[in-house]
Amino acid sequence: MRQAGNVLFADVLTLSNGKSKGCGIVEYSTREEAQKAIAKLTNLDFDGREIFVREDRETDSSSRGRHPPPPSSSSRDRPPPPSDGSQLFIANLPYSAGWQDLKDLFREAGDIIRADVYTNSTGRSKGVGTVLFSNPNDAEIAIEKFNGFEMDGRALEVRVDRLVRGGPSADPSRPAPEPNAFTDGARGNGHMSETIFVDNLPWATTDNDLVELFQTVGTVERAQIQLEPSGRSAGSGVVKFDTPASADIAIEKFHNYNYGNRPLKLSFVSYNDASAPPPPPPVTIAGIAEAISAPGAIPFPVSAPNPPPF
Repeated sequence: MRQAGNVLFADVLTLSNGKSKGCGIVEYSTREEAQKAIAKLTNLDFDGREIFVREDRETDSSSRGRHPPPPSSSSRDRPPPPSDGSQLFIANLPYSAGWQDLKDLFREAGDIIRADVYTNSTGRSKGVGTVLFSNPNDAEIAIEKFNGFEMDGRALEVRVDRLVRGGPSADPSRPAPEPNAFTDGARGNGHMSETIFVDNLPWATTDNDLVELFQTVGTVERAQIQLEPSGRSAGSGVVKFDTPASADIAIEKFHNYNYGNRPLKLSFVSYNDASAPPPPPPVTIAGIAEAISAPGAIPFPVSAPNPPPF
């Protein structure tokens, strides 16, 4: 980054478990140097990954011109980020919607710290984004107000952004996840469709990780980690593409792919509807005869004008 100008501060953003989010912040001494970095470094191959560089948009104008303390031991004393319940994940966004549209819509629910729409390496929206509120109460209001809200003809899915999902050691006291028709009962080995089932995922994998992984083969319309009743990750997820062809390519490319030292297992999704009653047994002549001859059974009256046909 310093090849574009004088770097005042640089930091890689991490989750609470220390895992990198795959993004970071770099502050230059002048706006011109920042613009030069955007023009020069966007789409640059960095250790095998194409990076995307854009201006970091502050929502509070009073904070412009300030920068975090330099990366030293004092940086460990910075206040922690807001609780997970303050940040929302928004799916099924119109591809034309930008971060400002997201901010303008959700500010009706409360005080917004930041709004982002995720894009691919070409700058095209992935149809998902996040909104960070100053407190969880405003985030809850936003879920009630905007989950299912139609934005440019698309019904938004709004929920708490689960940044980290634990494995077997996850906190058992966490509330059970709400019903989710997209992931509940999902499993593999289904018929060809635009949706796939991904198994054997690392415990720390997030919804955003799934989007980032699979958008390399096609447009991801929705991606979510499957949760156990305890609220922890089941180590599996469901990904919906825009076309069955893209889903088929994803299975071909990523089945047995080593992801976080775990070979992924991919197939088309199917659903196990445990609530559906089993189909009744077929009616047979032998079954009817057995029922008639059973002890206590009431025989058909021989004088009935229209006895039931066998």
